[in-house]
Amino acid sequence: RRVTFTEQVQGTNDWGEPIEIWTPIIENVPANIRAVTGREGITSGVVLTEQTITIVCDFSPLIKNKHFVSIDGETWRISLVSPDDKYPHCFMNITAKMES
Repeated sequence: RRVTFTEQVQGTNDWGEPIEIWTPIIENVPANIRAVTGREGITSGVVLTEQTITIVCDFSPLIKNKHFVSIDGETWRISLVSPDDKYPHCFMNITAKMES
């Protein structure tokens, strides 16, 4: 699969109101994606679901924990970026979560 790494920055619209802008960092990155966990919970009567995935892709020092990854039109928050145990200068492992 192919993924795009993005960051969220604050900008303003034509009327000066604050808006969130998604800026691509690296686009069209080949990646191996694995679903790790999923869970549901109820908070204040609202059902919340959380999914966690692990992504293995080529190493890039540009990707940080504060960034996001877009996969098939869905945006996931990156929670952990770590070099691969066996090939730390070639690959990295990324844990990302989505809540809905």
